[in-house]
Amino acid sequence: MTDPLLTARRLGGAARTAALTAAGATPGDISSALRRGTLVRLRRGWLALPDAPGEVIRALGMGGRV
Repeated sequence: MTDPLLTARRLGGAARTAALTAAGATPGDISSALRRGTLVRLRRGWLALPDAPGEVIRALGMGGRV
């Protein structure tokens, strides 16, 4: 089991769901983090830490790239 929060932080505060699972996080780990609010869903396939840089959250939330 890999902590999806550590992986997201290492990747700049946001990550594709596939990157989190490739790093070893299980779907249950990710769901649990979403329920606790320690990860937020930006859009389908993209998650972020609540304290990720605002420009990252805005860009990915609008369908852009970082």
